[in-house]
Amino acid sequence: MINFSRDPDKYQAVGAFMARVGDISDEMDLFCRLSEALHFPENAGGGWNGIDDQLRDLSWIAEKEVVIVHTDVPQLHPVAWQTYISILSYAVDAWENDDEHHLTVIFPEDAHPNVQAALRGLE
Repeated sequence: MINFSRDPDKYQAVGAFMARVGDISDEMDLFCRLSEALHFPENAGGGWNGIDDQLRDLSWIAEKEVVIVHTDVPQLHPVAWQTYISILSYAVDAWENDDEHHLTVIFPEDAHPNVQAALRGLE
C-alpha cells in the first residue's frame, strides 16, 4: 500500500521493519539510501533491476511488516520518478496477499499529486 503522512519523520508502525529514506537528489542517492535502509544483501544487484528484485524478495528481513518511509519527496528526473513509482507499486501489489511479508510505502502528503500522476501513468 502506498500512503501519505503529514509528518513522515514521526511515522511509526509497531513491530514493523522501518526503512527511512530521505535527502534523495538523484538515482544514485536513491539506490544507496534504499540499500542501506533496507539492509540489502551484499550480493544485491544495482540499478533499477536490483531495486526491483530486492523489493520483491525481502527474505533477509524477519518482520512480516516492512515499511519504507520517505521523509521527504525524492528529487528525481521525471522518467526516474515514474520508474521508481512503478517499481514500488508492483512490489506493494506483489506482497499484498502474501503470508511472508507485507510492504507499505509512505510519502509526505505533498508528494500525493506526483505519486498519483505517476500511478495514473501505469494504467
